[in-house]
Formats: sequence, structure tokens, C-alpha cells
Amino acid sequence: MLFSFDNVTYGYIGEPVIENVTFELHEKERVGFLGGNGEGKTTLLRLLMGELLPDSGNILKKNGLCIGYLEQTGGFESSATVYAAMEEVFEEDKHLLSRLEEVQREMSEQNADLRILSAKAESLQKRIAARDSYHFRVKIDTVLGGMGFRDFYNRPIPTMSGGEKTKLKLCRLLLEEPELLVLDEPTNHLDVKTLFWLEEYLTSFKGALLVVSHDRYFLDRLTSRTLELEHGRLTSYKGSYSRYKVLKAERVKELEREYERQQEEIAKLKD
Repeated sequence: MLFSFDNVTYGYIGEPVIENVTFELHEKERVGFLGGNGEGKTTLLRLLMGELLPDSGNILKKNGLCIGYLEQTGGFESSATVYAAMEEVFEEDKHLLSRLEEVQREMSEQNADLRILSAKAESLQKRIAARDSYHFRVKIDTVLGGMGFRDFYNRPIPTMSGGEKTKLKLCRLLLEEPELLVLDEPTNHLDVKTLFWLEEYLTSFKGALLVVSHDRYFLDRLTSRTLELEHGRLTSYKGSYSRYKVLKAERVKELEREYERQQEEIAKLKD
């Protein structure tokens, strides 16, 4: 389990926005998150990120859980160029590769202690292989190219528009590969070509996904469970968006039948 909400309630000025919300999200799970405007989706995400504290209930997270959060209006801010900002993600990889080159140079020198240096080189190579450090530039090229920044590597980020900065924030999150990726309307600033690329890229993403989106095709392609926040209450449906629509219609009909039975019972009691 990555995190859980246990009877969480949160409100503003005494009015609950979400009430007694209970759900869990597990490793590598892909979940769509739906709800009308003003229903409290952003509030729930801010509670998950620790930006807000619940009025009641508990939020539990896996120790050391790394969450990447793309806010709907949150852009990437940096004074660096596009490529340099993405390269920052791989500082540890660059350090390991540089250190390996240094050790290999030392091994070629006279009077070098090859036993000690060989052990150091072997240890570095294992860490490099585990992190796939040799391919970090390929990863940057893949993500920036797929998101439409191939011709903007040297462009300073402060000169970019708000929509471009939001796309860059998504690029950065994809490269960081968090254990849980939370995306709030990630398709807002994407053209069709970039949208198809992102869908394809996320199908092979190794972590868990929690996606807020009004794009039913995007959700159908990526999610296997759907959460709906309505009137402060959260309901979970197994399946993608299309399956959710079927199950939601069945649930509404059942609630209508239950209401009619209650009205009949009330009428009998009155008689």
C-alpha cells in the first residue's frame, strides 16, 4: 500500500468539502479521479501531499514514499535552460560516471594499486548499472522530444509561457520517476501528437498513477480503477472510465429503486 485515507473530513468555515473519505492506493495501481468543478478534487490532492491537514480522520503513507505532483496550474520555475534543468535530475548519475572515469585513469598510472582500484571500479559499475546511468541523456532526449521541446534545449525557462512551463514540469516528473505520479489535468496544454506520445509513455511507467482528467480516452487507455468525488463523498468503481459509466448508471438506478421503496414504506406507515 502506498497510502490510505481513513474517514477523512476537511472543510472551510465549518462546511465540509470532503466527508468521511476512505480509500487506498497500492503499488503500480492506475486510478482515474473524477468529480465536477468545486467538488473538492484539488482539496483531496492537497491533503495527500500534506499541504492541508484533515479536520478528522487519518492519512497514512508508506515510509519514504516519493510522490510527483503535477498541479493543474503549476509550472516549472528555474533560471536554467530547458536541457540543463532536466539534466539536474541526473546529478548522481553524472557523479558516478565521472568517478568511474577517474578511477580508470588512476588504474593506468604507474605504481597504481590495481587491487583496490579494481574493487572501486567494480562497485561503481554495479551502481551505474542499477541506476541505468549510461542512458540518462537518452532519457532526457526521449522525454523532451516527445513533449515537443526538441528545438528548445538551450532556451531559458523564464522566457517560456505558462503552458510551456507546465509541460516542462511534467517532463521533469517523468524523468524523476517517482513511486507515485499524481497528475491534475495533464492533457490541458498538449496537442494531439504530444497527447498520444504521453499516453504511450505512461503505459510503460513503472510507478502508480493517480490521474485527474476530463479526457475519457486518456483515462480509458491508462486506468484500471475509477474514483468519483460527489457531494463530498468518494465512491470507487473497478475498471476504466467506460466501465465506470456503466457501473455508475447501475448504481443510480439502484438508488432510485431504494428511494421508491422508502417512499412506499413511508406512505404505508402514514396510513
